[in-house]
Amino acid sequence: MSSSQAQHTGGRGIIVGENMSTKFTVGPVGIPDTAQTVRKSVDIADLYDQSAGLAGTDLEMQTLHHSNSVNDIKEDYMKDDEGHLAAYLSEGDKQKDVERSSAESPTPPQPAVVFDGGEGWIQVAWCYPCMFATWGIINTYGTFQAYYMAQNIASPQQAAWIGSLQTFLMLVVSPLVGRLFDAGKAVPLIRGGTALLTLGLISASFTMNYYVLLFTQGIIAGLGLGLIFTPSVTIVTTYFQRRRALALGIATTGGGVGGVIYPILVRTTMNAYGFAWSMRTMGFMVLAIMVLPCIFSKQRTDLRKRKLKNGEGEVKFWGFLKERQFMMCLAGIMAIFGGMYTPYFFITSWVAKEGINLGFQGWWLLSLVNAGSILGRIGPAICADLMKSPLLVQLISVTLCGILCLCWIPIHTAPLTIFFALTYGVASGAFLGLMPAGTAALTTDMRYVGVRTGIVFSVAGISNLIGNPVAGKIVGSYGYTAAKVWAGCCMMVGSAILVWMVLGKKKAQPQKV
Repeated sequence: MSSSQAQHTGGRGIIVGENMSTKFTVGPVGIPDTAQTVRKSVDIADLYDQSAGLAGTDLEMQTLHHSNSVNDIKEDYMKDDEGHLAAYLSEGDKQKDVERSSAESPTPPQPAVVFDGGEGWIQVAWCYPCMFATWGIINTYGTFQAYYMAQNIASPQQAAWIGSLQTFLMLVVSPLVGRLFDAGKAVPLIRGGTALLTLGLISASFTMNYYVLLFTQGIIAGLGLGLIFTPSVTIVTTYFQRRRALALGIATTGGGVGGVIYPILVRTTMNAYGFAWSMRTMGFMVLAIMVLPCIFSKQRTDLRKRKLKNGEGEVKFWGFLKERQFMMCLAGIMAIFGGMYTPYFFITSWVAKEGINLGFQGWWLLSLVNAGSILGRIGPAICADLMKSPLLVQLISVTLCGILCLCWIPIHTAPLTIFFALTYGVASGAFLGLMPAGTAALTTDMRYVGVRTGIVFSVAGISNLIGNPVAGKIVGSYGYTAAKVWAGCCMMVGSAILVWMVLGKKKAQPQKV
């Protein structure tokens, strides 16, 4: 074999030098010293001596012998150092997996959200004025109901259509708004809703025509309310787990506070400057209080956003139809909202019709109802968190609402009227404030809580659209007593459905072993 000849076997680093007595290293190529691999030196001269004794063999036979000998040594090496080599190759595979994973996921994972923490409470603060501007205006409509009836602008049923349409649109757009929320569009929705609500209220100030009021105060303002309400309250829902009901209760007290302030504001400006300036004042107030939420509201970024079109992460919209508990919840909501807002809409006109001397003007009663709802949104929310069952607290509160409406029938004195207004405000505020928490309790994947909350409120809006005009028709045809019976029976039927749902939910839970 010539001195320049070299042999490489399998890329394992077997090198034959030009001097046959030179010792060389046998080992896998690329194994660093830090891997603590064992390196073996082989004396090529010994191998040559063994092959030289083979008489009659030519250079080719000697070369083959040397190659076979080296292969034997290599096999021994592989047996001795099998653990080192396997470890090295394993580390290499792991490194390749890490590199491949990094290439497939260029965006680093977002840090986990700290639930029930500071960021969530900041969003509660921005949700508060949203509730003030939405449910505050809804809870104020009884003032306009009495005014439109007193000024012969509309009959009880016609006047109820304006407020019902407003509430209906605020709630019925919730599935679409919730779908956009799940796609990460919460803040643009809040900003657009603020613009629409302000436009609707100010536009209503330029006319006293019933149909124009139906369009501006009912439709335009109602759509604006819907674009604000669902995103703001759902943002809070996603930031809390253990204290979700309390956080929502605090945020939704804004609706109660708005329901206290708005009737006073409307009546005061109406008496001093007329109807037009009362509507404009409401519009400007909405614009002022919504500045901060429009700037600082923040949706969670770690939740994977659902695509607006079919694709990865898409869930069929009608999938909830297969969920028995959720369908029962929707049935109960449909019955309850048929009568829930009857006292809010008609208590002011009822006091005027009965001629009850309260010691103050009758429209203050609506502020008392809303003041009671502030208490109802805090205390029951704390109980819901402690009991870990917002659905059960909702059941108790709506049952109390139905009983109170039936007890409203024989009331004809000022003290009992005031007592009814306060207690009904507490009970109804508890139910309304816990609706998002109850929906979240029936939702297993929080990525889809937006659209499910929207479905619940949409059903409530449809029921409200039907219930209040029906109550107005009953008042015009049969009197206020029949309307009280209608409201009480609607809520008792809804309460019975929720009892069935809660009992079925407990029965469906797996038994602990």
